[in-house]
Amino acid sequence: MEGCMIDNYKISTRKTSFMRQFRKAVILGLPFIGIQLIISVILFSQALPHLAIIVLGFLLVELSVLMLVNKGMPNERRYHALRRETDHFLKLVHELNIAAIRMYRTDIPNYHKEFDNIQASMMQSVQHMAAVAGKTDEELAEEQQEGQAKAAQNLH
Repeated sequence: MEGCMIDNYKISTRKTSFMRQFRKAVILGLPFIGIQLIISVILFSQALPHLAIIVLGFLLVELSVLMLVNKGMPNERRYHALRRETDHFLKLVHELNIAAIRMYRTDIPNYHKEFDNIQASMMQSVQHMAAVAGKTDEELAEEQQEGQAKAAQNLH
């Protein structure tokens, strides 16, 4: 595996992993196979019982369109805490926009307070993202255990 070392962490410079290439092939391949099934049944068969094959072809196409393949494929993501915090931040962006619309369209003081509270939550979220960035769940669990051990020592 090609890569470089930054602060004792090996950073991969390889463009894509095998699993990403596999996922991409499945995502691109399912609609192609589904369309081929549909076309072959239409061109080479006149019988009604082949309807099941046509339905299977449509399902393969729809499966890839609905992105169910992505959810069923293995996930390489290692930085789950950062992902969770990013998802939370995106929800806050949506809430901020709603609060801003309410605030600008009405003169109700509660909407100004709601807007300010969401902004504060967003700033906390950014700080939390910075704290968990580049750390796996295992590394974060180790840090938490070390922190608890230090806190326990300070109590004694």
